[in-house]
Amino acid sequence: MATKFRNIEEPVIVEETELLKSTKQQQMEAEEQAAKNDGEQSSHKEEGKEKKKVSWGRQILGGEILTTRKALKLLPLILLIVLCGALLVANRYRVESLRKDIIHTQKQIDQLSLKQIELKSQYQQSIKISNISNTLDSIGVHLITEPPYTLKEK
Repeated sequence: MATKFRNIEEPVIVEETELLKSTKQQQMEAEEQAAKNDGEQSSHKEEGKEKKKVSWGRQILGGEILTTRKALKLLPLILLIVLCGALLVANRYRVESLRKDIIHTQKQIDQLSLKQIELKSQYQQSIKISNISNTLDSIGVHLITEPPYTLKEK
């Protein structure tokens, strides 16, 4: 078996053989063909872009609209509009919550007002002289109809 390694002392002579020349030519032809195909593909891409006009809805849902320069310039405005919308929704929710609280409190006030009127009428009934005299008569105390003493002039 021959050794796989060469002596370092032997000079290495590189000659281009027919095989290397044909390989280089094939590579160059392949590069030219690739460049030619790229040019054709780019023209096909441009034609495809012209043919394919994507609708606004598809651009928005697909996210393509966010990549355009106009959309990037309008991004602060869009964010401001979204922020205002969020504040509007939050404010609406807060107002509805307060309205429910106001209605609940108004019902409580109405109930307490009716109770106050009822208690006031009971109190006024209880302080009438006829009710007081009936209560005192049942105990054995009578109301005085004459003053306890009379004033005389000198």
